[in-house]
Amino acid sequence: MSGIGVRTRDFRWVSGEQDVRFFEAPVRTHAAGLLDGDPCVAPDWDVFVDYAASWDEITDGRPQCTERYVTNMRKAEWKEKRGRWSRS
Repeated sequence: MSGIGVRTRDFRWVSGEQDVRFFEAPVRTHAAGLLDGDPCVAPDWDVFVDYAASWDEITDGRPQCTERYVTNMRKAEWKEKRGRWSRS
């Protein structure tokens, strides 16, 4: 299964609207939809790789977004914000 986010103004129904069921994703406010065809774009990252099935071997060569990576990025952002606050 694949999903992708899209701006409302860039989206239009071609068919199947009556078959869609909606839900609220617990992590995001804008849940991605599933695709039947090629969206003509490729992912930049493999995400949630810490939660991949044990038999799922990721071999596509894209950067992998792990929990550790996200934690380090959040720490760096926090330090940057804290530095801006102390200079104010």
